[in-house]
Amino acid sequence: EKSEEKRIAAATKLNAIKYSILQTEPNAKIIVMGDFNDEPTNTSIAETLAVSCNQNATAKDQFFNAFCALDNAEKGSYRYKNTWEMLDQIMVSSALLTDTTGIHFKKNSATIKSEPWMLQTGKYEGYPLRTYVGKTYLNGYSDHLPVYIILQN
Repeated sequence: EKSEEKRIAAATKLNAIKYSILQTEPNAKIIVMGDFNDEPTNTSIAETLAVSCNQNATAKDQFFNAFCALDNAEKGSYRYKNTWEMLDQIMVSSALLTDTTGIHFKKNSATIKSEPWMLQTGKYEGYPLRTYVGKTYLNGYSDHLPVYIILQN
């Protein structure tokens, strides 16, 4: 809650950059990805960015959030207090959905990579295997699972 204002400010800046690009290149193929520290339904994503969660109903100036469906299915890339959260997301501009000449988004390809070797055992079984917990080295990878989409040509 303390940082929500900053996440909304970052989303506002991202919108400004998107519109600046689309003004000069209306059919720009844009990919936005990362740890947004918010889920698809949170204000910064759902309202400030006003992303579409429906690939077939994404407006020309909107991003499609490929990870809404996984969030709705209660899947996630980050686990906190035994609850999966979809903080890591990939969003694409409408041109990547509609323009199939060249590179484009493969429908329903959003995936969270989760393999047994990426997860902790013991007290925090099923959580992503992080590199450190405090000063203790766990020989892990990250506290987030990787996410990806498929682009095809």
